[in-house]
Amino acid sequence: MNIVYIGSSSSLSLLPLQALLESKHHVCLIIANADAHASAPQLPVVDAARESLASLALKSGVPLVQVGSNWRDCAKRIRDCSADIIFVSCFARRLPNEICAMAKQACINLHPSLLPAYRGPDPVFWQFRHGETDFGVSLHLVSPELDRGAILVRKSVSMPDGIPYSAACHRLAEKGTAALLELLSNMNAPAFLPEPQDETQADYQSFPEDRDFILNQDWPARRLYNFICAMRERTRYFPCHINGHSYSLTAAYSYQTARKKKLAIAESRITVPCADGSVEAEFLL
Repeated sequence: MNIVYIGSSSSLSLLPLQALLESKHHVCLIIANADAHASAPQLPVVDAARESLASLALKSGVPLVQVGSNWRDCAKRIRDCSADIIFVSCFARRLPNEICAMAKQACINLHPSLLPAYRGPDPVFWQFRHGETDFGVSLHLVSPELDRGAILVRKSVSMPDGIPYSAACHRLAEKGTAALLELLSNMNAPAFLPEPQDETQADYQSFPEDRDFILNQDWPARRLYNFICAMRERTRYFPCHINGHSYSLTAAYSYQTARKKKLAIAESRITVPCADGSVEAEFLL
């Protein structure tokens, strides 16, 4: 099966591409956003030690094309590939309808949520923000409206307490990769039938803003703890208002729900009272 791969250098793109390159399928072209690899055409050597779309393209001998604001040249390369499947993952731009129509069988996107819930550009953030513990991935047909195409596969992914954002994305990528390989093996089966999304269950979130990192002590302790642990990689603090005072939390060490504790401060450590318990955290003095 001929596949054109469109993505970025996040784990949600790299793991599926690596699996496809090692599979029986033929990746004939890799497409990346020009902003992500602006220097690649000028450099004679790609850093193969650091995984990226460019390094995987170099190792596998698959052509890499960078697309800017104009899809014209890229469209010609895709057309010449005569692709059965165009696969997209973590590509932060809308694909023109002309590009999607070039796939003989389907143009498919990997989205890290259980659609139609958590549509939008950063669904992993919002699943942590809303206190989800069962995340998920969806493979769906690309449609003119972002994240609204018919669903091909949905898989749940459990997240352990305290997991960092990058590790969560890696788990989602592993599940999405397995789902993709299974889907490609069964696409010609009689039972293969895309399922329209239920718009009554749909929601959409845009990119997070500064206010979306503010904590609420009325959250359950587990939710507050997991959100801080996941987002700590973004090297920022988390404002939390307690008893009329504002504290800038920087890390979370544990949570408990056995009993609700009162606010307690010892040097840079703070006990944050929550709806059903408390979180032990660190804050800026």
